[in-house]
Amino acid sequence: HFAPNHHFAPRLPTTLTNWLESIQWFAIMGTTHLFGVALPEETFYRGYLQPRLEALWPPKTRVLGVLMGKAVIVTAVLFALGHFLGEWNPLRLGPFFPALVFAWQRNKTGSILGAITYHAVCNILGEVLFSLYAPN
Repeated sequence: HFAPNHHFAPRLPTTLTNWLESIQWFAIMGTTHLFGVALPEETFYRGYLQPRLEALWPPKTRVLGVLMGKAVIVTAVLFALGHFLGEWNPLRLGPFFPALVFAWQRNKTGSILGAITYHAVCNILGEVLFSLYAPN
């Protein structure tokens, strides 16, 4: 009952006005996800919280050649809980898993740029896919 009852119904714009509206929608949505969602979330979780926790609990395990540890797990749990508290929908705990990828990227490069970019791309892809479904 947490997943809406929708069916796959992609449609292309039919007029120039529809195309321009679609391009505008994509530009606004993409900008919002990059600068309004991914940038602040990654700056806090991977740029501030994860390094602070790694100072308390230094990573000791290598995952694909990158040091990871307890701090990554705790940060990912807090990231998922932050999404869950906004909607109280158990499906919103799903961001735990991409948070592990974002953390891996941060530890691999020492920068949050890759995590910001990948986070935004994931959100944009999700939004586009969601737009392809229509209520039954």
